[in-house]
Amino acid sequence: MAKCGLWVFAGPGKFARYALSRLVGRGLAIDMVIWSGYGNVPKPAETRLPVGQSRPLPGLLALAEESGVSTMPWTEFVAQHPERIESTPHCGLVLCFPERLPVEITTLPRYGCFNIHPSLLPRYRGPSPLFWQFYNGERDGGVTVHQVTENIDAGPIIAQQPMNLHAGLNHVQAQLRFATLGVDLFVECYPQIMAGRGSVVSQHEPDATYYPAPTDRDWRITHEWSAERAYRFICAMITECGPLRVQTENALVEVSAMHCFDAGMVQTQPLQTLGDALRIRCNPGTITVSGRVL
Repeated sequence: MAKCGLWVFAGPGKFARYALSRLVGRGLAIDMVIWSGYGNVPKPAETRLPVGQSRPLPGLLALAEESGVSTMPWTEFVAQHPERIESTPHCGLVLCFPERLPVEITTLPRYGCFNIHPSLLPRYRGPSPLFWQFYNGERDGGVTVHQVTENIDAGPIIAQQPMNLHAGLNHVQAQLRFATLGVDLFVECYPQIMAGRGSVVSQHEPDATYYPAPTDRDWRITHEWSAERAYRFICAMITECGPLRVQTENALVEVSAMHCFDAGMVQTQPLQTLGDALRIRCNPGTITVSGRVL
């Protein structure tokens, strides 16, 4: 594609890195990547999600450099004042960016500013939609491409596609799949956007839900969870975030690996030892894990 004046606002996590890689792979020309670290996202002391450092993933900057794309930290971008930057973008694209973009920036691109959000909006608005979908045991999710407006994740939708969240899917795999799907949706819509013919659909506000960044209390798993919900959440998060704890009726178990779940099993004991494994009674069903009783 020809040079198009696309500015990408990229956050510090894997989702942004995967999405940028896909954008480059699809041949979309990018003028500049504006990156940010934490922004308004809690630091690791407040959440176990690997949200990144004060700089983006090294791979993000390396990929941009290899692709001939200039990069600029958000603080420098703001200090320069967008109206003073030589090239006015045709379009802006947001990839899990932790800063709230002011109106003077979102209205700067000629054809608008858009966000790739890993949920089926208006459900799961907020900074950590994948976490909360796994937390709630969702079996199906999806990706939305929408216009960026003053209200977070509330802009008109230009494209949306569901995706199955199969049991056992981990957070890294989910980020890759959602980023890939989201970029493909955006690229498909891009010609219509650039021609000023992109169709939009307003979000249905009565269905809207918003979730904040998770904190320590949101990592608590108890025996009151269903076995399937516990299995899905632990499988999703344990790869990146390390051992998770499950509160049984009479003990606290630190889980280092997940084996399986049985939604229909009835176990009389809250916790049962099976060789090197532990089987935990849930509500309903059981999960079988590796770990230790604390």
